[in-house]
Amino acid sequence: MRILTALILVYSAQSFGCPMLAGSYSCPQRDGSTKTTTISQTEKDGVTIYDFKNFFLPADNQAHPIADSDNLKSTTLRGWCDEDVTLKVEIIGKVYSSGKYVADVNAIQKISHSAETLDENISGTLSNQSGSQPFSQEIKCTEMTP
Repeated sequence: MRILTALILVYSAQSFGCPMLAGSYSCPQRDGSTKTTTISQTEKDGVTIYDFKNFFLPADNQAHPIADSDNLKSTTLRGWCDEDVTLKVEIIGKVYSSGKYVADVNAIQKISHSAETLDENISGTLSNQSGSQPFSQEIKCTEMTP
């Protein structure tokens, strides 16, 4: 009986799925401008895969290394879904500015869709030899009409 109960719990946990985030959104930037963010998503072998403009993130709860950029190096992303409401992304890596190391980053980004808005909330810490500093940012993007 316990095995059956465990199998039912595992199946029901998998059946929640992930949020439908596919679409194009206009997102405000710190300098007052806006940026278009486009997300598409597919499902393969029961795993939702989000495509953020040719960057693929499977929501499989596994750490995936991403290519180094000018600002992020040695970075991994781990995505998973909180029921079918929120995509959560753990970001662990090293932050650089003008080619110089700034800090280690450890953050959680939560992405959800409600009505015609894509809500992004990121919070975490930046740590270096000087100590740790918490940060958080919330962005509300407006869905663009096709």
